[in-house]
Amino acid sequence: MESRIPFRPTLESSAADELLIVLIEKCWSEDPNIRPDFPTLRNYIRKLNRENESGNLLDNLLQRMEQYANNLESLVQERTADYLEQKRKAEELLYQLLPRAVAGQLIRGESVKAESFDSVTIYFSDIVGFTTLSASSTPFEVVNFLNDLYTCFDAITENFDVYKVETIGDAYVVVSGLPVRNGDLHAREVARMSLSIVEAVKTFRIRHRPEDSLRVRIGMHTGPCVAGVVGLKMPRYCLFGDTVNTASRMESNSLPLRIHVSEVCRDVLHKFGTFHLELRGQLEVKGKGIMVTYWLNGEYKDNNIVISMEENTGLSMSAPVIPHDLNAKLSTSSGFHSPAASASSGPLPFLDDGVSPGDSINSVGFSTGFLMANGLANGTGDFYPHRDD
Repeated sequence: MESRIPFRPTLESSAADELLIVLIEKCWSEDPNIRPDFPTLRNYIRKLNRENESGNLLDNLLQRMEQYANNLESLVQERTADYLEQKRKAEELLYQLLPRAVAGQLIRGESVKAESFDSVTIYFSDIVGFTTLSASSTPFEVVNFLNDLYTCFDAITENFDVYKVETIGDAYVVVSGLPVRNGDLHAREVARMSLSIVEAVKTFRIRHRPEDSLRVRIGMHTGPCVAGVVGLKMPRYCLFGDTVNTASRMESNSLPLRIHVSEVCRDVLHKFGTFHLELRGQLEVKGKGIMVTYWLNGEYKDNNIVISMEENTGLSMSAPVIPHDLNAKLSTSSGFHSPAASASSGPLPFLDDGVSPGDSINSVGFSTGFLMANGLANGTGDFYPHRDD
């Protein structure tokens, strides 16, 4: 764009005193460093008007102009601060709608390209009996109920490295591992978040139906995914790929207050050695065929298991617990060699069938002979006991 030369009047040298012409030219200079300030201007004027040095109309006019300039400067600073505050609020709102990294790209005017992620964990949950609840409630009651519930869920997600994708009716969708990759930590973050949500739901009260108990079912799956921003008006950060569909199937085939986990997700959680998972078995999943799936029951804390679904597992937390060296004792007394027992470092790393360090001896009810006859080997050949149900 062509720069325009600002308009300035032509001053004849004979039109005024030379000092005054120089002063005028300095005042209309484009360079602020050349323009004189008001004290300097007042001194120039007084030199030009020595005969009327006392307070006159011109001095009064200069004082008013100086006061106006000072007030204008304060007003500009105040308006600039207001603008920056509103800009910060708008950016914070955008960060609530899109991941911070993606929102930053949009703010800088950059195009956001779809990106492929090799491994993420996706969470789906919905409310059991939501259709019946909605039919017996007014629209305002349903809106208030969902707002209360998802505000509770949102507060929980703030404690984990996850991104809330969206809510669709009573469905709540969360992902970890994108847009910022976090190795295999995505499965752990979603698992811990899921356990926290189950605990929160147990104490949640529906405002217009305080006598009813809320129940959710949860599904998790790990796999590759493509994510990108869709649309210009109200842009959304969307996920695409079979991993999304499978995570949704895990949720739809789950049970109330249970966390349904795919085998791929279970394998990633296995690496951490802190989660209590129970083999559900083979399951016919729509569009996927037969899948082996698991229940996520809890996580070990300081070598003690904390089970979120205690009433569903049938474990008594007050009874004596299985010692961590159980495998070693069994292999010594029976002559059976257990790789898990021979590795003397720590508790059983993973349990597929619901028995683990921390389980109740009274409620599990097993015998050494039964353990030997019904041991289950995992992928590494570790020996795990079964329930004697």
